[in-house]
Amino acid sequence: MTTENLYLLTSQFRCAIEKAKLNHCFEQDLCFRRFPDDCCGEASELLAQFLLEKGVETSLVWGWYPGKNCREREAHAWLQISDGTILDITGDQFKNNPEYGDYDYAAYVGDMDDFHEMFAVEDEDVRKCVRLEELGGAYPRLKDLYKTILAYV
Repeated sequence: MTTENLYLLTSQFRCAIEKAKLNHCFEQDLCFRRFPDDCCGEASELLAQFLLEKGVETSLVWGWYPGKNCREREAHAWLQISDGTILDITGDQFKNNPEYGDYDYAAYVGDMDDFHEMFAVEDEDVRKCVRLEELGGAYPRLKDLYKTILAYV
């Protein structure tokens, strides 16, 4: 799949989340009511499901931004395909934070950039994405969120 097609799918999914949020669909969800803030992992899992249904396999990547101590470390998650292309639909949660370069991409699809390089990633921080039903305990909630988002795609 071309980078342009990946960007279209990624943007389409991000826009669907925004529309659902505007329609107050996430007000009962502790995480997604703050989208894009603090829900990068779950948003990435949902995007991974959407892409899997389009034949695109991804890996979930957790990066860690070093803080002054371990409690101050900031985590950020995004997807990556086998050629290294990054797909990130929550990077703009850092848009008003100069420490992170005021990163303001709502949907980023591309090569490793300065923002993503800020986050240290170890081998154990990367795992192949699976279908939502394979995630176990989080599945019912994520399935409901996914169905809600798909209604706006």
